[in-house]
Amino acid sequence: MKKTLLSILYCLAVVAIVSAINLYGVLFEDMHWQHQQHNDTIHLYQDSLQYYKRELVNLRKL
Repeated sequence: MKKTLLSILYCLAVVAIVSAINLYGVLFEDMHWQHQQHNDTIHLYQDSLQYYKRELVNLRKL
């Protein structure tokens, strides 16, 4: 149970950081950089989701 809560908190922290980075890009940089940052953000979200899917599988094995 404790590992699940820590995993969820970690996921929320990653999402918050990625969102903050994306917001910074939208507010302060040019369109090309925004497009690249958007692609990078999508990849970060995909990587995070894959990580948490693996973590949930590992937690179920315990």
